[in-house]
Amino acid sequence: MFILILIIIFSLIIGFYQAKFTLVRIVNATQLYYRDNDGTEQKIYTHRTMAKGGLHYLIGWCLILIVQLSVGYLLTNEAFSIDHSFKELYAEVLRDLMSAFRFSDVGNTSWSVWALTGFSSLFYTYFLIKKSPAIKEKLISKDDADFIDEK
Repeated sequence: MFILILIIIFSLIIGFYQAKFTLVRIVNATQLYYRDNDGTEQKIYTHRTMAKGGLHYLIGWCLILIVQLSVGYLLTNEAFSIDHSFKELYAEVLRDLMSAFRFSDVGNTSWSVWALTGFSSLFYTYFLIKKSPAIKEKLISKDDADFIDEK
């Protein structure tokens, strides 16, 4: 339970750090166009919300990786070795870049990795929503479209 509390606290700090330096902007992007009666092309724009984490997001990701390795060593009582650490680093990078690898070794994945990944993502999203009304609108607001209940 103590490790879980430490993971939650660490995830909170990293989520805050990553969100604090994330740049959010709204971009008008051309999605469609039509031709009016004169034959002139008229563009139809959509507003897209974009977020860029940059170097601070990468630093947070590296810190999460270091904590994942540290907690793994603490829970398994293994001696620290560079070779084993690089193998774990390689496996973790594959898991983060390609989700299929995350599920390829279900038996070896510990609860602490899932807790750290889940809580840090949750806190990052929470702090982004607090930071930017545009992000809040995209993630939380209800669509004004009418839905038909088909029974």
